Amino acid sequence: MKDIFEIPDKLKKNLFGMMGLGVLLLAIGLALSSIKIGGDDHGHEGTHEEHTSMALADAHGSNGALIAQAEEGHSHQAGEEHAEGEHHEEGTVVNGETHEHTGAAHEEAHGEGDHESAEHGGGHHTAPPSMMAKIGLSWMVGSWYVLLISIFGVFFIGVKHLANAGWYVAIKRVLEPFYFWIPIGIVLLIVGYFVFGDQLYLWASETPDDEIMNGKRPFLNPAIFVVLLGLVGAVYFLYGMTIRKNSLKEDAEGGLSWLKKSTVASAIFMPFFALSFSGISWLVVMSIDAHWFSTIFSVYNFAGMFVMGATTTALIVVYLKEQGYLPRVTGEHLHDLGKFMFAFSIFWAYIFISQYLLIWYANIPEEGVYYKERFDNYFGLFALNIAINFFFPFLALMTRNAKRQYASLKTIGMVILFGRFIDIFLMFTPGVAGEHWNLGMLIAAAGMVILQLGAFLFLYFRNLSTAPLTVKNHPYLEESYHHDTGV
Repeated sequence: MKDIFEIPDKLKKNLFGMMGLGVLLLAIGLALSSIKIGGDDHGHEGTHEEHTSMALADAHGSNGALIAQAEEGHSHQAGEEHAEGEHHEEGTVVNGETHEHTGAAHEEAHGEGDHESAEHGGGHHTAPPSMMAKIGLSWMVGSWYVLLISIFGVFFIGVKHLANAGWYVAIKRVLEPFYFWIPIGIVLLIVGYFVFGDQLYLWASETPDDEIMNGKRPFLNPAIFVVLLGLVGAVYFLYGMTIRKNSLKEDAEGGLSWLKKSTVASAIFMPFFALSFSGISWLVVMSIDAHWFSTIFSVYNFAGMFVMGATTTALIVVYLKEQGYLPRVTGEHLHDLGKFMFAFSIFWAYIFISQYLLIWYANIPEEGVYYKERFDNYFGLFALNIAINFFFPFLALMTRNAKRQYASLKTIGMVILFGRFIDIFLMFTPGVAGEHWNLGMLIAAAGMVILQLGAFLFLYFRNLSTAPLTVKNHPYLEESYHHDTGV
């Protein structure tokens, strides 16, 4: 029985080829980024300074003209005062009146600018994104996509320990190496913020006139970004390492002590996970749309994470089965993984429609702008997102055989992973590019996802080969071997 995974040369070539394809798509996408399929930017790319200037101009409306007139009047009056000193006092009064009028006009124009800002997402994407913004967008989409998959591994094992579940033990060793990518994914997000943050996040720039941003400064700032993500990466990695160490010790020594230690560690980890995953979802993704917020946004990301993780796990199990590994893993285990893919696709759709209906029913402009942007400028992708992430898995995974057959699981799984990319792209891009998105940006983001996914899988299979695929001495091992879904 094959129990130690050996990385085939073909798999290595395929993974390196996958990374090469990702680099190629990234380069092609950036080269094609001048092709427009939404909005009208006339092929113009602006620097961040130009974006900021245009955003301020839009936000304040005619303030620039009013201020210029005030300054001109002030200069003219100063000249009169210099020539006719006897009119200085009168000039001061006139200046005071002029200045007071200008201040009132400024407040009125600023109020109109604030309303316009709310309608158009805070003026963050008035101008087309710069090349740095496009690279940064691809970087963050790819990093978040792959990090979610790696986080799924530690979450799923933690939940199963607390639930005292036995069915998954036969595939437990498949899930354990997911955590190796977590520190890499966290570092990629932090690097992405420091290199591209001022191109992607409105709050990363100085916005002295933005009351909403100033109110969020205690949470949205570089220190919190680094500390929170660093803490999350460290704790998640430490928990994953603890679970794997205890699992290998259990193989060697047997007994219940290592299972109990893992259960205690899981009981400590899961509450931290609930809070911290919400925090990084808000910080990394939701704050892209700086003036918008949703109370269930982190749950929305969690649902997507679970679908991605269950799908990736199922595809890996199918691959290992085809290579002659995991002989005790049966169609029952695949059926359960397929049910998770099916159920959490429905759960994702439930959270999607719940978030949408709450915002639609409340009819608050500050929240409605999130969907207005996506309806107006991304409707094709918006509809595709719902079709691939809900209707397709709902129909394709409804039958029993679809969850058990290798061919159907592989086909459905690949489509679902593509759908998850579309969903994450739609979470990031409108807040950065607005109506100025283009096909090249979509291709470039896909290339970055493929590049990082190839690197993740290479690291995953390397670490998978360091321990037997079959766990030993686990008290629920026989239960897992005889698992029956009963339907």
